[in-house]
Amino acid sequence: NMDLCGFCYGIIDETEDCIGETTECCGCNDPDAIFYDPDATINNSDCMYDFDEYQLIDLKFLTDNFCISTDINFNNQCALYNSSEATCNLFAEEYACEWTASHETKINLPIYWHNTSDIDISIYTIDTNPSNCFENITTDPVIDCSTFDSQNSCEFIGGCTWETSLSYNPDWDDFEITIPADTEVLSFYFYPGFDVETEETYCAQINGEEKCGIIVVTSINND
Repeated sequence: NMDLCGFCYGIIDETEDCIGETTECCGCNDPDAIFYDPDATINNSDCMYDFDEYQLIDLKFLTDNFCISTDINFNNQCALYNSSEATCNLFAEEYACEWTASHETKINLPIYWHNTSDIDISIYTIDTNPSNCFENITTDPVIDCSTFDSQNSCEFIGGCTWETSLSYNPDWDDFEITIPADTEVLSFYFYPGFDVETEETYCAQINGEEKCGIIVVTSINND
Protein backbone atom coordinates (compact mmCIF):
# COMPACT_ATOMS: atom_id res chain seq x y z
CA ASN A 1 0.00 0.00 0.00
CA MET A 2 2.58 2.54 -1.12
CA ASP A 3 1.66 6.10 -2.03
CA LEU A 4 3.07 7.96 -5.04
CA CYS A 5 6.14 8.95 -3.03
CA GLY A 6 6.99 5.36 -2.22
CA PHE A 7 5.88 5.52 1.40
CA CYS A 8 3.20 3.52 3.12
CA TYR A 9 -0.01 5.49 2.56
CA GLY A 10 0.04 8.81 4.37
CA ILE A 11 -1.87 11.84 3.10
CA ILE A 12 -2.11 12.69 -0.59
CA ASP A 13 -3.65 15.99 -1.63
CA GLU A 14 -5.95 16.51 -4.64
CA THR A 15 -2.98 17.02 -6.97
CA GLU A 16 -1.61 13.65 -5.84
CA ASP A 17 1.39 15.25 -4.11
CA CYS A 18 2.48 13.68 -0.87
CA ILE A 19 2.09 15.88 2.18
CA GLY A 20 2.91 13.31 4.81
CA GLU A 21 4.03 9.76 5.40
CA THR A 22 3.53 6.99 7.92
CA THR A 23 5.94 4.45 9.31
CA GLU A 24 3.37 1.68 9.61
CA CYS A 25 1.15 0.22 6.95
CA CYS A 26 -2.32 1.62 7.15
CA GLY A 27 -5.69 -0.01 7.35
CA CYS A 28 -8.14 -0.05 4.51
CA ASN A 29 -7.09 2.50 1.92
CA ASP A 30 -8.81 1.03 -1.13
CA PRO A 31 -11.34 3.60 -2.42
CA ASP A 32 -13.35 0.81 -4.04
CA ALA A 33 -14.11 -0.72 -0.66
CA ILE A 34 -17.45 -0.19 1.06
CA PHE A 35 -15.55 0.62 4.24
CA TYR A 36 -12.73 3.09 3.64
CA ASP A 37 -10.52 4.35 6.45
CA PRO A 38 -7.04 5.56 5.44
CA ASP A 39 -6.28 6.55 9.06
CA ALA A 40 -6.52 3.03 10.44
CA THR A 41 -3.32 1.09 11.19
CA ILE A 42 -4.43 -2.51 10.87
CA ASN A 43 -2.98 -3.43 7.49
CA ASN A 44 -6.11 -3.57 5.34
CA SER A 45 -8.02 -6.14 7.38
CA ASP A 46 -10.88 -3.66 7.73
CA CYS A 47 -11.51 -3.47 3.97
CA MET A 48 -15.01 -4.59 3.06
CA TYR A 49 -16.25 -4.96 -0.50
CA ASP A 50 -19.45 -5.29 -2.47
CA PHE A 51 -19.03 -8.93 -3.44
CA ASP A 52 -21.22 -8.40 -6.51
CA GLU A 53 -18.40 -6.38 -8.02
CA TYR A 54 -15.50 -8.71 -7.23
CA GLN A 55 -14.95 -12.31 -8.20
CA LEU A 56 -14.02 -14.49 -5.24
CA ILE A 57 -12.45 -17.86 -5.98
CA ASP A 58 -11.86 -20.26 -3.11
CA LEU A 59 -9.03 -22.53 -4.26
CA LYS A 60 -10.18 -25.28 -1.93
CA PHE A 61 -12.02 -26.77 -4.92
CA LEU A 62 -8.62 -27.86 -6.30
CA THR A 63 -8.24 -30.29 -3.40
CA ASP A 64 -11.54 -32.08 -4.03
CA ASN A 65 -13.63 -33.59 -6.80
CA PHE A 66 -14.65 -30.99 -9.34
CA CYS A 67 -18.14 -32.45 -9.69
CA ILE A 68 -19.91 -32.21 -6.35
CA SER A 69 -23.52 -32.14 -5.23
CA THR A 70 -25.34 -29.35 -3.44
CA ASP A 71 -27.15 -32.23 -1.69
CA ILE A 72 -24.62 -34.07 0.48
CA ASN A 73 -26.53 -37.32 -0.05
CA PHE A 74 -25.52 -37.37 -3.73
CA ASN A 75 -21.83 -36.45 -3.49
CA ASN A 76 -20.74 -40.00 -4.28
CA GLN A 77 -22.97 -40.03 -7.35
CA CYS A 78 -21.66 -36.74 -8.68
CA ALA A 79 -18.07 -37.87 -8.11
CA LEU A 80 -18.65 -40.46 -10.83
CA TYR A 81 -19.01 -37.63 -13.36
CA ASN A 82 -15.78 -35.83 -12.48
CA SER A 83 -14.25 -36.18 -15.96
CA SER A 84 -15.65 -32.99 -17.48
CA GLU A 85 -17.93 -30.02 -16.86
CA ALA A 86 -20.35 -31.17 -19.57
CA THR A 87 -20.66 -34.64 -18.02
CA CYS A 88 -21.18 -33.19 -14.55
CA ASN A 89 -23.87 -30.81 -15.79
CA LEU A 90 -25.84 -33.67 -17.33
CA PHE A 91 -26.74 -34.73 -13.81
CA ALA A 92 -27.36 -31.26 -12.38
CA GLU A 93 -31.08 -31.93 -12.05
CA GLU A 94 -31.02 -35.59 -11.05
CA TYR A 95 -28.30 -35.41 -8.39
CA ALA A 96 -27.86 -31.62 -7.95
CA CYS A 97 -24.36 -31.95 -9.43
CA GLU A 98 -22.31 -28.78 -9.69
CA TRP A 99 -18.99 -28.18 -11.46
CA THR A 100 -16.59 -26.22 -9.25
CA ALA A 101 -13.56 -25.70 -11.53
CA SER A 102 -15.05 -23.02 -13.79
CA HIS A 103 -15.67 -19.47 -12.55
CA GLU A 104 -17.24 -16.63 -14.48
CA THR A 105 -16.25 -13.01 -14.06
CA LYS A 106 -16.72 -9.73 -15.92
CA ILE A 107 -14.29 -7.54 -17.83
CA ASN A 108 -12.12 -5.36 -15.58
CA LEU A 109 -13.34 -6.89 -12.31
CA PRO A 110 -10.58 -7.93 -9.87
CA ILE A 111 -10.27 -11.59 -8.91
CA TYR A 112 -9.62 -12.30 -5.25
CA TRP A 113 -8.22 -15.66 -4.21
CA HIS A 114 -9.31 -17.41 -1.02
CA ASN A 115 -8.02 -20.73 0.26
CA THR A 116 -10.13 -22.35 2.97
CA SER A 117 -8.34 -25.68 2.60
CA ASP A 118 -5.81 -26.94 5.14
CA ILE A 119 -2.82 -26.73 2.75
CA ASP A 120 -0.98 -23.85 1.09
CA ILE A 121 -1.83 -23.66 -2.62
CA SER A 122 0.51 -22.18 -5.24
CA ILE A 123 -1.13 -21.41 -8.57
CA TYR A 124 0.51 -20.75 -11.93
CA THR A 125 -1.06 -19.80 -15.24
CA ILE A 126 -1.27 -21.43 -18.63
CA ASP A 127 0.05 -18.94 -21.18
CA THR A 128 -2.34 -16.95 -23.33
CA ASN A 129 -2.06 -17.15 -27.11
CA PRO A 130 0.18 -14.44 -28.60
CA SER A 131 -0.23 -12.85 -32.02
CA ASN A 132 1.40 -14.99 -34.67
CA CYS A 133 2.59 -15.08 -38.26
CA PHE A 134 1.69 -17.94 -40.57
CA GLU A 135 1.97 -18.98 -44.21
CA ASN A 136 -0.69 -18.29 -46.82
CA ILE A 137 -1.13 -19.56 -50.40
CA THR A 138 1.15 -16.82 -51.80
CA THR A 139 4.00 -17.27 -49.30
CA ASP A 140 7.34 -18.42 -50.70
CA PRO A 141 7.78 -22.07 -49.59
CA VAL A 142 11.32 -21.38 -48.36
CA ILE A 143 10.09 -18.79 -45.82
CA ASP A 144 9.32 -19.80 -42.24
CA CYS A 145 6.63 -17.30 -41.26
CA SER A 146 6.80 -18.27 -37.59
CA THR A 147 10.16 -16.51 -37.31
CA PHE A 148 8.56 -13.06 -37.81
CA ASP A 149 7.44 -11.40 -34.58
CA SER A 150 5.78 -8.22 -35.86
CA GLN A 151 3.00 -7.47 -38.31
CA ASN A 152 5.26 -5.37 -40.52
CA SER A 153 7.97 -8.02 -40.89
CA CYS A 154 5.39 -10.77 -41.24
CA GLU A 155 3.32 -9.24 -44.02
CA PHE A 156 5.63 -6.90 -45.89
CA ILE A 157 8.96 -8.70 -45.58
CA GLY A 158 7.89 -12.31 -45.29
CA GLY A 159 4.74 -12.17 -47.40
CA CYS A 160 2.87 -14.06 -44.70
CA THR A 161 -0.41 -13.46 -42.83
CA TRP A 162 -0.45 -11.83 -39.38
CA GLU A 163 -3.08 -12.89 -36.86
CA THR A 164 -3.57 -10.47 -33.98
CA SER A 165 -4.47 -12.05 -30.64
CA LEU A 166 -6.98 -10.01 -28.66
CA SER A 167 -6.46 -12.12 -25.56
CA TYR A 168 -2.65 -12.17 -25.35
CA ASN A 169 -1.80 -11.10 -21.81
CA PRO A 170 1.85 -11.27 -20.66
CA ASP A 171 0.83 -10.09 -17.17
CA TRP A 172 -1.37 -13.16 -16.80
CA ASP A 173 1.30 -15.40 -18.35
CA ASP A 174 3.76 -14.31 -15.64
CA PHE A 175 1.27 -14.47 -12.77
CA GLU A 176 2.09 -16.85 -9.91
CA ILE A 177 0.90 -16.64 -6.33
CA THR A 178 0.81 -18.75 -3.17
CA ILE A 179 -2.28 -18.49 -1.01
CA PRO A 180 -1.71 -19.84 2.50
CA ALA A 181 -4.07 -22.36 4.05
CA ASP A 182 -7.17 -21.03 5.81
CA THR A 183 -7.05 -17.66 4.05
CA GLU A 184 -10.15 -15.51 3.60
CA VAL A 185 -8.64 -12.05 3.25
CA LEU A 186 -9.28 -9.62 0.41
CA SER A 187 -6.65 -7.15 -0.81
CA PHE A 188 -3.58 -9.36 -0.36
CA TYR A 189 -4.19 -12.13 -2.90
CA PHE A 190 -5.69 -10.88 -6.13
CA TYR A 191 -5.36 -10.46 -9.88
CA PRO A 192 -6.53 -7.08 -11.25
CA GLY A 193 -8.77 -8.58 -13.94
CA PHE A 194 -8.95 -8.95 -17.71
CA ASP A 195 -9.82 -6.23 -20.23
CA VAL A 196 -11.22 -8.50 -22.97
CA GLU A 197 -13.61 -11.41 -23.16
CA THR A 198 -11.50 -14.53 -22.80
CA GLU A 199 -11.17 -17.91 -21.13
CA GLU A 200 -7.99 -18.54 -19.17
CA THR A 201 -6.58 -21.44 -17.18
CA TYR A 202 -4.57 -21.61 -13.95
CA CYS A 203 -3.22 -24.73 -12.26
CA ALA A 204 -1.65 -26.04 -9.06
CA GLN A 205 0.16 -29.19 -8.00
CA ILE A 206 -2.05 -30.97 -5.48
CA ASN A 207 -0.54 -34.14 -3.97
CA GLY A 208 1.63 -34.62 -7.05
CA GLU A 209 -1.24 -34.10 -9.51
CA GLU A 210 -1.78 -31.05 -11.69
CA LYS A 211 -5.29 -29.70 -11.15
CA CYS A 212 -6.60 -26.70 -13.05
CA GLY A 213 -9.38 -24.17 -12.91
CA ILE A 214 -10.84 -21.98 -15.65
CA ILE A 215 -11.82 -18.31 -15.55
CA VAL A 216 -14.45 -17.28 -18.11
CA VAL A 217 -14.45 -13.52 -18.71
CA THR A 218 -17.60 -12.05 -20.21
CA SER A 219 -18.72 -8.55 -21.12
CA ILE A 220 -19.70 -6.28 -18.24
CA ASN A 221 -23.06 -5.80 -20.00
CA ASN A 222 -23.90 -9.49 -20.10
CA ASP A 223 -26.34 -10.07 -17.24
